[in-house]
Amino acid sequence: MLRRAVVLPVLALVLALVGCSAGPTAVPAAPQPAEPAPAEKVPAGVELDEEGYVVFTLIDSCDDVAAVVGPLIEGLEPEERNFVDERGASCEWHTTLESFGESNFGANFASNDLEVTAVEDLIAGGLTVVEDAVLAQHGGIAYYLDASPESATVLITKIETPEVEISIGGASLSADQPTTPEQAISIAKQLLGY
Repeated sequence: MLRRAVVLPVLALVLALVGCSAGPTAVPAAPQPAEPAPAEKVPAGVELDEEGYVVFTLIDSCDDVAAVVGPLIEGLEPEERNFVDERGASCEWHTTLESFGESNFGANFASNDLEVTAVEDLIAGGLTVVEDAVLAQHGGIAYYLDASPESATVLITKIETPEVEISIGGASLSADQPTTPEQAISIAKQLLGY
C-alpha cells in the first residue's frame, strides 16, 4: 500500500503542475521549432458551444479513452473518480496489486482558456518541447516534464492547441517509462480527431 501511496500523489501533482514553470533544471531543451502555421479550424473531435466552451465530441466516457490507449492500461483498473462532462474529462487507471511494478496512467482533457504557451517560455521553465507537424499546423505544441523521484518513474506530456489542453502520462514503480511523449501525442491527436 505504501508504494501506491507514493505513485498516486506524485502522478496527481505532476498532472496538475506540468504546465507551470519548473525552473531551468534537469530536463534538456529541444531545439526551437519553426513558427507554427495559424490554425485553420478546430479539430474534428472538438466543437464550440454557444458560450464558446469546448465540447469533446469523441469522448462520451472514459471507455472511449481506454479504447485508444489500449495496451498502456492493460491490467490496470479505472479510478472511481473518473469523469467526462461537457467541459472536459479526467480518466485515470491504476494497478490493484501491491507489487514493484505498480503503475498508473492518466489522461486529462480541458478547454484552453489561455494562449498556447510560447516555446521560449517552456524552454526557460526546463520543459522539453516535442515537435509534431500536425499540432504545429493547428497552432499547437507538445512538451513534457520528467518528474521522476527516486522511488518511481513519472513522465507527463502536455499538448496545447488554441482550443484545448491535454495532459497524458503515467507513473511506475519500475524502471520502465510509463508513456512516451510520442505515444501521448498520438493518443491526443486521435481523440481530437486529427
